[in-house]
Amino acid sequence: MKFHYFADLEESSKALAAMIVRDNEKAIREKDFHTLVLTGGNTPRLLYTLLGSEPFSKKINWQKTFLFCGDERFVPYDHQESNYGMIHETLLANISIPAHNIYPIPALENSPENTALMYETILKEFFHKKMGPTVSIDNFPVFDTLLFGMGDDGHIASLFPGTPALEETKAWVTHVLPPDYVRPALPRITLTLPVINHGQAVYFHISGKKKLGIAQAIKDNPEAAAKKYPAARVRDAKSISWLIVQ
Repeated sequence: MKFHYFADLEESSKALAAMIVRDNEKAIREKDFHTLVLTGGNTPRLLYTLLGSEPFSKKINWQKTFLFCGDERFVPYDHQESNYGMIHETLLANISIPAHNIYPIPALENSPENTALMYETILKEFFHKKMGPTVSIDNFPVFDTLLFGMGDDGHIASLFPGTPALEETKAWVTHVLPPDYVRPALPRITLTLPVINHGQAVYFHISGKKKLGIAQAIKDNPEAAAKKYPAARVRDAKSISWLIVQ
């Protein structure tokens, strides 16, 4: 794991945007397409604004970039709590990317369970088409770049401490009923830990004193931290980087 520290959100967002450009160039050079998993929350808003404007927007080959969501709340896309709604507003509305390159988590497909199953089917169809029937040695997808924030409890995506979703070992996507302390108290759909751990490059972008403390605990003693914080259980991806606003 690599830990990078920044004075403010603008500095960290520009650094992460440059890393995404590098990943984009590398993936397209090696296999002619780039898969990018986007995160929700407030921290990435500036990052997405940067990616959607020059100079960064011109440096990414959007025609060969495929966008996915790491998690979503069980709400319509126009709901104020929709991750995809925020991503569309800050990034997608400002770039020239083919509509068929965008893979949001389906909104309100009957139930959270059915939505998770549908998104897993969508992902399998994409990766089987791009990579063949065996998408990795143990049949999990390999995303090129995955972006995540982290909650004050150490959760990432919608993988909260103590929830069954955190222990999922076979599914690519699952549904989550968040703990009682989580607000808004909405069902979620999320990528699973094995999918995240198969990633080429995972980036955690965080700010705030409590989150800084969790990141430090993960840095100092990852084994102990893994018993408390879901973020600490991301340790098998090829590259893991923490961008931390102090």
